[in-house]
Amino acid sequence: MSRKKFDIRRVPGVGIICAVISVIFWSTAGLCIKLSTDVHALEVLTISAIIQTVIYFLVMVYQKVNYLGECTERIPLFLRCTLGTVSMACLYTSYRLIPLSDATTIRFTAPVFVAAFAYLLLREPFGRMEILCACITITGCVLVGRPTFLWGSGTGLTTDTILGLALALSAAITIAISMTVMRKLQKTPAPVVIFWFSLETVCLGLVSLWVLDEYKWPSTGNVWLIIAMTGLCGASDQLFITLALKLENAGPVAVVRALSVVISFIFSVTILNEKILVTSFIGGALIFASIIVMGVYKWRTDYKSDEKAPVGDECCPENNNKTYTIGGLSVVQVLPSVQSYSIYPSYMARAVDLSAPHIFSYLDVQHVKAPEARQPV
Repeated sequence: MSRKKFDIRRVPGVGIICAVISVIFWSTAGLCIKLSTDVHALEVLTISAIIQTVIYFLVMVYQKVNYLGECTERIPLFLRCTLGTVSMACLYTSYRLIPLSDATTIRFTAPVFVAAFAYLLLREPFGRMEILCACITITGCVLVGRPTFLWGSGTGLTTDTILGLALALSAAITIAISMTVMRKLQKTPAPVVIFWFSLETVCLGLVSLWVLDEYKWPSTGNVWLIIAMTGLCGASDQLFITLALKLENAGPVAVVRALSVVISFIFSVTILNEKILVTSFIGGALIFASIIVMGVYKWRTDYKSDEKAPVGDECCPENNNKTYTIGGLSVVQVLPSVQSYSIYPSYMARAVDLSAPHIFSYLDVQHVKAPEARQPV
């Protein structure tokens, strides 16, 4: 008797579990950066990126994918890697200037910026719910930042604090633009994207350290251990968020990712002993609520869209769609012009193009074949 092959998708809530693990690794990486004060933040980023580059190079070799990505998507790939590198550099530097909780909170305003940029650049819908979440997010950022034109000169804002807040906001904006650009990467596998993102981070990090003359060889084994943990946590975060979005819709994953804000506050108070202002708690709560609302809204949107999507014989031949059998199910080939509307579109291509067979292996679909022609009755 042959054993049935284990299918991870049969495990209840496995996508949510992967998202929770991703959140833990992401938050732990931020904590490691705060603890590694002996070396420059960009040096931590560079060494961590070297670890990720090696890991995902091995993944590409194992999966036997095209290392350069699709030839028609190399410009979006370059933009995504550059913007992602700038975002990570801004975020890592902000960790050293402001509390971990404040930097993480502002960084996770990115989903709202994604919706705004998708409306401006891709003409995607930006309705009342997106406007409401944007207003809540802006209010939360104001409470965290406490600008002097609202609180007066007695806020205690130093130059480092202002710079840290600006860098965290820049990280959110650049990663939002990067996510928007990622919607053009419908055929490039996720390991290729992460590999080139990590490699570009290494190159730009080395150049930046040389220009700033801030390179310092880690002096103790503890520093090396923390830096190595940062890289491993970053690579693990990328792995589990990719798995989460393969196994679950983007909406619930975004809701779970909002837990990063809560965990960062816990780390700030219990481990780092950072002083957290009441306004930061309120602002963090507002941004957390905004992410939850946006995630649930996208979740419902995805669910309704899946209900309305035509399958099998419901496909209209005049629309030039084709019906294929995937894993025993009849589905409709979605034309590549259809764009993904996920909050985190960088890991899941909803626009299926059968000219890119690796997409199906990426979605854990092993057998793709055209349906047999029907015999006339």
